[in-house]
Amino acid sequence: MSKLKFNIIVAENSGSPESKERAPVGSYLWKKDLGRGMFGVVYKAVHKDTGKAVAIKEIDTELIPTDKLSGVLKEAQLMAKLDHPNIVQIYEVLQAKIKIYFVLEYINRGSLQKLVKSVGLIPEAVAAPLVRQTLEGLNFLHSQTPPIIHRDIKCANLLIDKLGIIKLADFGTAKEDVGKNVTVIGTPYWMAPEIIEVSGAQPISDIWSLGCTVIEMLTGDPPYFNLSTMQALFLIVEDAHPPIPEGLSEPLAHFLAKCCFVKIPTKRPTAGMLLGQHPWITKEGAKSGDKTYDKLVEAIQGPSVPVIEVPPPDTAGSGKKQSLRVKSSDPKRSVLPDSRDSKPRAGSRGRFKTPEELEIIIKLVMEERDQLLVENQELKAQLEHLQRQRG
Repeated sequence: MSKLKFNIIVAENSGSPESKERAPVGSYLWKKDLGRGMFGVVYKAVHKDTGKAVAIKEIDTELIPTDKLSGVLKEAQLMAKLDHPNIVQIYEVLQAKIKIYFVLEYINRGSLQKLVKSVGLIPEAVAAPLVRQTLEGLNFLHSQTPPIIHRDIKCANLLIDKLGIIKLADFGTAKEDVGKNVTVIGTPYWMAPEIIEVSGAQPISDIWSLGCTVIEMLTGDPPYFNLSTMQALFLIVEDAHPPIPEGLSEPLAHFLAKCCFVKIPTKRPTAGMLLGQHPWITKEGAKSGDKTYDKLVEAIQGPSVPVIEVPPPDTAGSGKKQSLRVKSSDPKRSVLPDSRDSKPRAGSRGRFKTPEELEIIIKLVMEERDQLLVENQELKAQLEHLQRQRG
């Protein structure tokens, strides 16, 4: 991968109006919004001449405290130094009136957080190659002179493309390690104890956050997420290590409890050490690079069971039918209706044991839909009554 150019230029257009379509910025045409943060929005755009897709991070400088403005361009300057396949690339920075635009590499499948929420919890075997790639990116950051600390590793900041390649993103809190990192910064539930205790962030602090991120992949949440922020920060410092999920393989349990969650930073393994020595990372499955995004989704969801035909309530007896497709990761295991409020296991997305259990689920779904139809009719009647009163 060749080194990308970093330029600061003046955009031709003043920016993005509040409308369905955003105005062009420089040579880039808006396509769709991707997300919103504290200081602006991120959206997909294409270069009007080449058609190349990019992600544009729009920053409204009026929302940023004056003493923090210099940090915005420092983030871009830091990213411009980073040329690695597991780190999001920055192409250029555009400035227009009160807006600053980072033109970034477009990662077309979004974040691991999105994957977990929209597809399902990530099983251990699927997580291993994703964690290995994350370590590759961290090892590159930590090997710079001076080392670079990301300081906000979590699923939301790990992007994945259609080839299944992980990209470290959002370097807004990243900092070169020059021995003055005592600021408490990052996201609380993923934060290393030395940061909470104001001992100072170190490159190794990212490894603690990575451990929290692995648990987030497996369970949907980082450790202590059921507690308040203050309770979580207290326990991160006080506990021997965060709770380790049950049912993990011995190598993964060791990776978390004996590596990522070592309380003394100087005794915590580096990214390079974990890449070269830890069995959960060095095993063949973790090295596999042939899992595209679609294959990852398939591995999380599992194969589909046959389509089941059920008559909708409004066409019962008319001969019309509709299809209800149910995904199953393992037809030999089940999640019964009374367990739907419990937290799913890593990789589970609703597993059914027998056709009888499927019928129970279908019945519940149809009853719920019938209830919604009744409520809809009641609301419609109320609305018509109000309209008649006004008329």
